[in-house]
Amino acid sequence: MQITLKIIGNQLFQDLLTQTKGNSNALPRSFRDDPIDWHLTYVPDNFAPEDLLCFPDYPCVLVVQAKDSTVEKIQSMEKHMFGFIRGNPDIPVVQCPVIMAFQSPAPMHHSDDFPDFVSDWIFAPIVAEELARRVFLALKRKNVLKKQHRYGLLTLIPDSRSVAFDERLSRLTPSEYTLAELFVSRLGKVITFNELVQFFNASGKSSASNNIRVAIYQLRLKLDTLTKSQFLLTNIYRQGYCLRQRSNAQPPRNNMSGSDVKEHIRYSSTEIK
Repeated sequence: MQITLKIIGNQLFQDLLTQTKGNSNALPRSFRDDPIDWHLTYVPDNFAPEDLLCFPDYPCVLVVQAKDSTVEKIQSMEKHMFGFIRGNPDIPVVQCPVIMAFQSPAPMHHSDDFPDFVSDWIFAPIVAEELARRVFLALKRKNVLKKQHRYGLLTLIPDSRSVAFDERLSRLTPSEYTLAELFVSRLGKVITFNELVQFFNASGKSSASNNIRVAIYQLRLKLDTLTKSQFLLTNIYRQGYCLRQRSNAQPPRNNMSGSDVKEHIRYSSTEIK
């Protein structure tokens, strides 16, 4: 699992970078038995609405060095983010949790006036371990931090019945997800139709042959579209079905840039100054 901390504030970024660079255990290395790969990313003051979005397959938290101008800018972008989220119901995206970093507890007497997007706050000196605890809580409150199962280049997310590949995600029906778990766990191996019937029976799904074939057909289309034909679910004549990875399959990108959603977000430069 990869968790990205998007840091707004140069001094805050440098402090956290110093703590984590010299100590590999400064941030927890696992969550619910899943290994964690932490990424610290510096976000300049001219950030854009897509920097404030969070995807379940690439969870991230915005850690902001508290300044009125930054808070006001995030507030001005909220309507663009919410418009994108409402206009794209098939994309499981939420507003990125925001943790405010204060130099002292002095602003806390104004805490009732904090915007709704503020998930939590922390005070200097900021310790990476304490920040990580707050990051986990913020992600869980947003229902973003989900159990994931990685099989090579594919990731299955059971909480949302989704499959992820290269920063893209596709929702599956219960039957399609049941099949996906079976095929990816036996990648490259032929599964007979009798095995599929037994598997559906064991999982409480309808084992009618037509239902299984329809689910296979729909899963094949979704995987083909999601992976751009790098994973192929094929019918092996008189044997069964097999999920195969093309030998020249490209590895997914490591960082989410937001470029895939940028083109969908329309905002005027005067509105976000």
